[in-house]
Amino acid sequence: MLRIGSPEKIQEMFQKLENEITIIIDNITELTYFMRGAVSYDSALMILSAGERDRINRFISKRLESEAKSPYPNY
Repeated sequence: MLRIGSPEKIQEMFQKLENEITIIIDNITELTYFMRGAVSYDSALMILSAGERDRINRFISKRLESEAKSPYPNY
């Protein structure tokens, strides 16, 4: 793709990849913060698959939503 793409297409592809990397790093940072040391940053980055990270992030989001509705939230 890089050999036949125009410079604009190549730049667009690299921008898209940069955005995806930013999203991944943000998700890993959030995951490790809310796991309170149970999962290290390195482990989340290198060992967990993308699917596992997504499932953990969805679980954390659901828990935060349900705790926010509770009169006595337990964060």
